[in-house]
Amino acid sequence: MKILSFNLYGINRQTVTRSKPERPVDATSAHRGTLLRKLLVGEKIDIAGFQEMQPHWRNWIRDNLSDLYGTISAEFGDHKDANTMIYRKECFEALDFGSFYLVPGAPGIPAKNPESHFARVCLWVVLKELATEKHFLFLATHLDTVESVKSEQARVVVDSVEPLREAVKTKYRVDDCQLILVGDMNSQPDAEQYPILTERLRDCRLASTGHTEDGVTSTSPGFTYCESEADYVRNGHIIDYVFVTEGIEVKEYTMIHAATNLCPYGEYISDHNAVIAELELP
Repeated sequence: MKILSFNLYGINRQTVTRSKPERPVDATSAHRGTLLRKLLVGEKIDIAGFQEMQPHWRNWIRDNLSDLYGTISAEFGDHKDANTMIYRKECFEALDFGSFYLVPGAPGIPAKNPESHFARVCLWVVLKELATEKHFLFLATHLDTVESVKSEQARVVVDSVEPLREAVKTKYRVDDCQLILVGDMNSQPDAEQYPILTERLRDCRLASTGHTEDGVTSTSPGFTYCESEADYVRNGHIIDYVFVTEGIEVKEYTMIHAATNLCPYGEYISDHNAVIAELELP
């Protein structure tokens, strides 16, 4: 299965490039959504987790992807942001889903750290792979930009992994339940949140047995006009991830440069690049 993590840039209007001289960019979901569908189909994405999914994006997905994908969202924040996942309906069945807030001791009610800009949540979905009838969990989240609360939020996510897995095994009477976590963690590999996230999970970029990214090219370069590969932002600003539990084989890890005009599906799908892991369940 091919798994995508993608922050889709929540604005829905014209913007401009960061390079000089600036030039206009159509950042509406109507325009960028057409390119997104090309990416999903071209890369044969089975499951995707999206961040910054404001209502205009969720409406676009509902109206333009429902022929291929089922959709589940967990909304949070006053500005109606959401973590959203889509899954290929011909390959998977969604059996259950829910979300929890990234505050210790307050999983089921709206809550946030006082220092956070707004509440943050983690979406979880129980999926069954139709061809094998294997059950697994898919989680999608978006950690805060406030440095003082990110480690707390990462800890809430990681400490939820085993209880969720055990609950699935009990409810569906299965011996195993692997887990995939995707998201914009707003944390680079040298940040204090990273070792928390990798206590029980593996970073697919490092675990890949095939192609992988070099760890230099940014996953979040912004709207930057690039005329050649030499212009890619190579500052090591990696904040978007796919994590998996130990039993999952990571066959390949790739990045689509969706934040540049070098994207094969059209320029400026987002201010983030899309990261993709090809996985196989045990």
